[in-house]
Amino acid sequence: MHQFDSKSNIKLSDLFRENTSPKCGGSNQTTPVTFHAAGITMNLLGKSCSDKFCPTNSDCKQLQIFAHCCPRS
Repeated sequence: MHQFDSKSNIKLSDLFRENTSPKCGGSNQTTPVTFHAAGITMNLLGKSCSDKFCPTNSDCKQLQIFAHCCPRS
């Protein structure tokens, strides 16, 4: 079993947060593509851009753990 110190836990939680709550860069700082299900709005995430899960008029952005979709400007 792996043991992590508190600094590792902070780094891992930051990495997870960055990948599950992504941001779309650029000058207008657009919000990632979301989807709605059962009254909940969530970011549209995938494992990899190679899965081609982003809808039309959006671009896939790969991060360390997940990929997300950003609207085209």
